[in-house]
Amino acid sequence: MRLRFLFLCAFALTLTSCNVERDRGYEMGTSDTPLSPLTREYMLASQRGFYYLSIAQSWRTVSERPRDGKIMHVETELQCPDQFHLRMTGTVDLERFIIGSTKYERRNGGAWDVSDVGKGPIEFGRCQTLEEVRKRRPPDEAQIELYPGIDAAMIVSKGPVREYQGVKCQEYTVSWDEEKARKLVSHWEVGRTITNCYAVQGDPYMVASTYGGATSLTFDLNKPIHVVAPVVASQKPASH
Repeated sequence: MRLRFLFLCAFALTLTSCNVERDRGYEMGTSDTPLSPLTREYMLASQRGFYYLSIAQSWRTVSERPRDGKIMHVETELQCPDQFHLRMTGTVDLERFIIGSTKYERRNGGAWDVSDVGKGPIEFGRCQTLEEVRKRRPPDEAQIELYPGIDAAMIVSKGPVREYQGVKCQEYTVSWDEEKARKLVSHWEVGRTITNCYAVQGDPYMVASTYGGATSLTFDLNKPIHVVAPVVASQKPASH
């Protein structure tokens, strides 16, 4: 159970929700305070970043997250509709391939376990809803104004244009005015800082993020990714 919990946490960190159009985290609370130009710019970048990642059919991610005094390192590859690869090291040692309905998994470098996962494994959940999600309208400036909420307490600073894995992105750092945040949403976790970087060429998705010692990097968005399963015993590697 603990290993499954770690996997789900890592999976949530690296994959974007597939059934919503915008990031619900920025819709909390209500406020009549007008957005500053920089806050509006960041909000639009944030919502677009969330949207374009949610409609992507392929990507690679690398993330790191502190846990139990160690660093959980996670690498994933996803190619919709049915190719997935996960590698976790640090707090656990796990590798998983899913190609079609066949799953290959091993722990601590041991033997591969091969099983049939049938239709609809969680790893391909977002692939199955892509068609529906793509019908939704990308966030625009008018829509941003309808969801002020907690963003009235945002303190936004604009950083440099950075480059990760050949992808250039605009960096923003966001913190919160603690007094305003507590008035808007009593349970909001104030005092935290988030640094996000959004692509400035092509689809403006979120390329990199740093929060609470955790980092994530997403690249090869919508590029063809071919996942090849490992050789298991005397059988040939499965590919798709």
